[in-house]
Amino acid sequence: MPQPGVRRRGAGRLRLPGVHHQPVCTVATKFFDDKWRSHAHDEAGVKPTLSFLDTLGVFTLDGYDVRSQIVQLVRYHLTPGMFYKSKPGDGAFRRLARKVEPDLLYRVAKADSLGRNPEWLPKEKWFKAEAQEWFIEKVRALCIERKAPPAILMGRHLIELVKASITGSILGNLLLVLGAAQLTGGLRYKTQTFNRQLATVNVPLLVMAAAGLIVPSLFLATHPDPARVATVRMSEFVAALLIVASVLSLIYSMWTHKAMFGGASDGHADAASWTLRRTLIVLIGAAGGIGVMSEMLVGATEAATRTLGLSEFFVGIILIPIIGNAAEHSSAVMMAYKNR
Repeated sequence: MPQPGVRRRGAGRLRLPGVHHQPVCTVATKFFDDKWRSHAHDEAGVKPTLSFLDTLGVFTLDGYDVRSQIVQLVRYHLTPGMFYKSKPGDGAFRRLARKVEPDLLYRVAKADSLGRNPEWLPKEKWFKAEAQEWFIEKVRALCIERKAPPAILMGRHLIELVKASITGSILGNLLLVLGAAQLTGGLRYKTQTFNRQLATVNVPLLVMAAAGLIVPSLFLATHPDPARVATVRMSEFVAALLIVASVLSLIYSMWTHKAMFGGASDGHADAASWTLRRTLIVLIGAAGGIGVMSEMLVGATEAATRTLGLSEFFVGIILIPIIGNAAEHSSAVMMAYKNR
């Protein structure tokens, strides 16, 4: 059973959006197609809601950010109906749950829909609540009716898994891929060589990448920043420097000093077999395919973690890096097999 304090808090959050709703709808509502309709009154209601909450002095209740939740209920109370028409994927429901509590949204949206039915209007023309009932069934199936999904991976809501996958990618390249490449090349060649110029360029880039990971952490440790505003700015600055360094390295190796990197280690370069047009088409198609597969991976991660009983740490540091970097790993092994 819910605690009494929680029940009162939920009731208050429902009453306040309902109280503000009437004056907003009075302005936006018009009667056409034999029904009362209020187009775009969701976003139009945000400003009056803030003014109304300012008048009442409503900000928090029992430590809960009531003000923000009420504004979001007003802004998104038409979303269940829109979702019912468009039938989006599970990711849309999870993203919505991070902005507003779905159970409260369901109640407000249902009250808004059923409240449009005057007694004099024939019942066959009444607004129904099918959309809201469909919405709450989907929400309950995802177990997010009263709280947002846990932060597992985040293209959207998956930040912790992304952090673990970055660490896993670094470890995978240093241990798994390097070892596999050396084993594969060593089985075929007694002695292998490498492009010294390419290594001369890549080593400083690796040092910069390591510094890019260390500097924001040191900054946070030496400059306490609870809101992490300054830390985020520092991270963005470091990220911009790394991007610039990467672009300059590409210009150096593929344009200004192309001759130094173009040949194989045995001095025989492979002749180009693809035209520029074909290369670009394949590259764009591959990028699009990777984007689609990434969305599929993100959508399946939570369910797979829950079903297989795997920990988020294991998924982030082992499985995601291996799956996500499979093309890179296979390329490194193939180059070692060709003594490249």
